[in-house]
Amino acid sequence: MMGLSYEEHSTGVIFGFMREILKLSEDFEQPRFTFAWDSRKSYRRDVYPDYKKRPQIEDPEMEDIIRSGKPQFTEIRTKILPKLGFQNNFIQTGLEADDIIAHIANDHAWEFDHTYIVTSDEDLYQLLNSKVSIYNPREKKIYSKDDFIEEKGIDPNMWYYVKSVAGCSSDNIKGVVGVGEKTAIKYLKSELGVSSKKYQDIHAFDPTFNYSLVKLPHKRSTSVDLVPDKLDFNIFEGICMDYGFSSFLKRDLYNKWRVLLKGDQNAID
Repeated sequence: MMGLSYEEHSTGVIFGFMREILKLSEDFEQPRFTFAWDSRKSYRRDVYPDYKKRPQIEDPEMEDIIRSGKPQFTEIRTKILPKLGFQNNFIQTGLEADDIIAHIANDHAWEFDHTYIVTSDEDLYQLLNSKVSIYNPREKKIYSKDDFIEEKGIDPNMWYYVKSVAGCSSDNIKGVVGVGEKTAIKYLKSELGVSSKKYQDIHAFDPTFNYSLVKLPHKRSTSVDLVPDKLDFNIFEGICMDYGFSSFLKRDLYNKWRVLLKGDQNAID
């Protein structure tokens, strides 16, 4: 759907985003949504210019997809979600969506039966607790605190230390040379011989700087207040017409959107 367009405007990202909201509303039985966004400015990059630095993309088609995707995400955040009545839609200058999510997990999870973070980013494992799980949309699996402990053998609140020592290739963060996550976990669990080179290398490594990049939330982030949504099904058809999303107006999907935005459980005859 990335190449989808309407009246010469790219709309594939918007369509895919709305489709995912609808799917999640079914999978989690009318959840309360909160949206978090990355800021273009980055405090982490201010202190570490190579943070999340990636090789230059040489694929023209991929460059076009990325170029057309960015303004669509902005449109989702600033126009579509507010029009539909989603009130909890956050961005903080210099910070990442992960920082906002961390505040929600730490400050608000107790208000709900359970909170699910929708992400495939393993950095957020550090937020897992008895009230917070992760739903990976790629694998379509829920990952809980118990799952993490069974797999890793440590508490999730130590995951930031593991990422700081082992480094993080996706964020371009350098850790101890030759030390991966499994070795860092063994060090934490006192399973490395104190005379071994890897033990000595980890012991001599100061992870403090990496903490400032990896640990959530960032020290300059602030908590957010959650408010009730003001969902408006009446605006839905207009949005579909504006973006050419005619498939959402077919009976089955139309009714699902009505259930999501209006709470109307009655099917359309």
